[in-house]
Amino acid sequence: MAGSLAVTVLVLMLLKASQAPAGATTLIVSLGLLRTPTQLLIAAGAVVLVTVVDWLYGRVSGRPMPLWAAPDR
Repeated sequence: MAGSLAVTVLVLMLLKASQAPAGATTLIVSLGLLRTPTQLLIAAGAVVLVTVVDWLYGRVSGRPMPLWAAPDR
């Protein structure tokens, strides 16, 4: 479990991304709370859906996402 959280944090750091629910999703999978391939597929689909909606919102509104990101210099 600690290893999976460490990998999640490492990937987020490499991508310079801040995404708090990523740790919760990692824990849900690591603890085995998703027991069937269908449950994993639904969870992965939800992640993709939220990402696409966020990206579309950013494109339509012209706002940088995430809103708490530091401005580029």
